[in-house]
Amino acid sequence: MSDSHGSKGSKGSKGSKGSKGSEDCCNCVEGMAEKLEQFKGFYAYIYEEGNKALAQGAIRNVKDNSVLHLERVTKTVFLPGGGLFSNVFTDLYISICSITEFAPLFPVDSVSAEEITNMQNEMQKKLNETRVR
Repeated sequence: MSDSHGSKGSKGSKGSKGSKGSEDCCNCVEGMAEKLEQFKGFYAYIYEEGNKALAQGAIRNVKDNSVLHLERVTKTVFLPGGGLFSNVFTDLYISICSITEFAPLFPVDSVSAEEITNMQNEMQKKLNETRVR
């Protein structure tokens, strides 16, 4: 259920706090929120909806154990048939319920904004090369 940071979630039948009663909401929202909270200020990869989307950005805040606020975000959605669509956001809010896993990479204050942009561009290039095959 976890990587080296204990950050992988799983789908469950009944949601917990923050789930708004949705039956398809994960049952580990509070645990995921706690882990995300531990990595505030880290640049991270956030995988959503069964890895159908990847958000790359800085973890700014966790609100009410249910919403993740990311800053300086590139979000890539993987389309059926092998395509992808990416967009860039200053701020992005993601329901913790939709997060399947995350990977904290490094504290944002340890690198410059230019280094983060270069890393995002390099990752996007690799994603595009993978999907072009």
